[in-house]
Amino acid sequence: FGVNGVQTIPVGEGLSQYYFGKSLYLQPDGKILIGGTLNDDFGLMRVNSDGSLDKSFGTNGRVSTDLADFEEISRERFYGLAVRPDGRLVAYGKSIVQIPTVPCNLWEPWCHQFPEFERLAIAQYNPDGSADMSFGTRGIQRTRILNDTHHPQSVVIEPDGKLLFIAGAYERIAGNGTYFTQVAVRYNTDGNLDADFGKDGMKELPNAVIYSLPDGKFLTYETCQSYQPCNDSNTGYNYNTRFSRLNSDLTADSTFGFNGTVPYSLYYNDPGTIYRQPDGKFILSSYRTYANDGSFTGTYLYRFNSDGSLDYSFGSNGVIGFDLDNSNTIASNSSKVIIYPDGKILVVGAFYPPLNTTGPSGVVMMRFIGRKSGKFGF
Repeated sequence: FGVNGVQTIPVGEGLSQYYFGKSLYLQPDGKILIGGTLNDDFGLMRVNSDGSLDKSFGTNGRVSTDLADFEEISRERFYGLAVRPDGRLVAYGKSIVQIPTVPCNLWEPWCHQFPEFERLAIAQYNPDGSADMSFGTRGIQRTRILNDTHHPQSVVIEPDGKLLFIAGAYERIAGNGTYFTQVAVRYNTDGNLDADFGKDGMKELPNAVIYSLPDGKFLTYETCQSYQPCNDSNTGYNYNTRFSRLNSDLTADSTFGFNGTVPYSLYYNDPGTIYRQPDGKFILSSYRTYANDGSFTGTYLYRFNSDGSLDYSFGSNGVIGFDLDNSNTIASNSSKVIIYPDGKILVVGAFYPPLNTTGPSGVVMMRFIGRKSGKFGF
């Protein structure tokens, strides 16, 4: 691959050109798609399995897309890439559009602090990198959802080919500052908004992390601070972690938990990450931070059944907790999980000493089998 395992690809001259590799996708044929922001435009490139540019893609292996309309100036920010089953590419992010300066009261909802506004942006390409002219306008669709900043999160390609764009956004309210909300925007296969979804193709969501499920449903995960827990209105139960499952139309799935939600109090855990298993079960990886000296006091894995209940066959009553030296002097945090085909679980994270102390720091890997664990390579 490349030269001695390394490949560099120039994309321009000087600092005016920049390319952030925000997304990678490995094709079945071994070629690699790379997406990012290229000089304020959406940028894609494709390399062969040996790291060389694939000259059959775009123009000499590269694609650059300016999303601006005629006589408009915009700056694009690429966030991610999804690939349709037929090989068409869906790049998504946001477009920051410049507008003429208009004197106004800063806190009026329509007034912009800066002479620009933001839109969610999608560009769809054919497998060879050319624009898919059957989608939107010139293969491009942009949507403004609120009157302040937009924060793209993910695009889900649904089984019927529609696109579900999950994003956060801020809205200014006259005299009351701003508030944040999370929104789902659904597009038909031609790039137009799905008028049958929510209001004009948009629906407000709970401010939670959303994961797509293989059956078209969605799993959401949200947390509250342990020292100030939230209260679940359905059950009256105080919790610091809550799961919800939504149908494909983002309504609550009544077959999951109580009216679609399952609240838990899971020790003193900071927000974690969900990892779905092929069998429908899911693992929450989280860590505890309530030690008096401010140190991380351990990482915890919880496994749940597909209905949201704890899987008591996992670890000790559904939980595996670990600390590197069993004395709370160093512990792993911000862990990532890989689930092997044979069911083993590899946890990769960082470790470092408590605050105001000295000691080693680095990367730690731990692999688990059921109720037992093994530390290796350390």
